[in-house]
Amino acid sequence: MGTDVNPKLKEMLKELHELAHQIQEERNRGEPSLLNLQKVHDKIQQEGKVSPYYKSRLKGMYSTAIADAQAEAQLLQQAIDKIAEIKSYRNKTVTEPKVPVMRRGVLMSMVHKDAANLPLWKASTRYEKPPPLCGCLQADSSYIVPKGKYVAALVKGSEGEDNWILAEVVSFNSTTGKYDVDDIDSEEGRERHILSKKRVIALPLYKADPILQKECLYPVMTPSWRCTLRLHASTKELSTLYPKILRTTTRFCLRTQAIRMDILHLLK
Repeated sequence: MGTDVNPKLKEMLKELHELAHQIQEERNRGEPSLLNLQKVHDKIQQEGKVSPYYKSRLKGMYSTAIADAQAEAQLLQQAIDKIAEIKSYRNKTVTEPKVPVMRRGVLMSMVHKDAANLPLWKASTRYEKPPPLCGCLQADSSYIVPKGKYVAALVKGSEGEDNWILAEVVSFNSTTGKYDVDDIDSEEGRERHILSKKRVIALPLYKADPILQKECLYPVMTPSWRCTLRLHASTKELSTLYPKILRTTTRFCLRTQAIRMDILHLLK
């Protein structure tokens, strides 16, 4: 690690490194429980029945295995939170000047990477509901998008038509209730817009779990939009969705701040 690393950032990276070691130690500690469970199941399969002895033994072994898994999951969540904290801190402390004009391909790649790196929200219980801005869940009406965050903004075009853009929040005026945002994809450089809250949509802060929240809406990157759709696919197909979406014909329908996307023959 270089000597020019910010001391606070260096300390956070050290904490993340320690968490990684704790996770591996917890995993190693819980592995014998899983191996013993497998051995008991093999014996039960050989005998063809579950005796009262094995039933009682399995109950205790499963309780131990669940406790081990919960301890590991808690450490993993701490590591995810620490990574998000590090990314947020680095974004706030960047001193390099921003490039006013960026090629479309580079911009889309940057935004796609930003969306892919969103932290995964994990429920503490099976029945806990995802928070606002997880996947496509909307923010509370009182939520103010922080400076530097990307938003979907509805602006007036040169001919008075409404257009959706990807913008970066510059500031929010609590007196007027309006945002100052910069169009990051403007051909003339960063174009400033002053918009009311109802014309600004906050983008997700968390990714939803594709296994536990199958009915959630998920953020999707397309060549010209960062939008959402409801997924109807098996878990094993999720990793291949984005490339197929990019190659699929899409239709957009804008209705009162909502962006809906129809994807034809998505998995064909």
